[in-house]
Amino acid sequence: MPDVKIDRDQFDWPQPSITGGQLRQLPNPPVGPDRDVYEEVNGGEDKIVDTTTVVALREHGETRFFTSPHHVTAGA
Repeated sequence: MPDVKIDRDQFDWPQPSITGGQLRQLPNPPVGPDRDVYEEVNGGEDKIVDTTTVVALREHGETRFFTSPHHVTAGA
């Protein structure tokens, strides 16, 4: 069963992939719309995960994600 880590919390997920929407529902309380979810990429640029993005999870080890405040540009 793949391990998913969001910020400091770890979750077991029964499928080989997960959507951004499903990721947002794992923590309690769920990740709100005021935060963005990113997949950590070792040695590369972290990827933003929107609600419809499908992420293939690592079969061995954990797939790590983190959240960050969603910034709105003033005047946009």
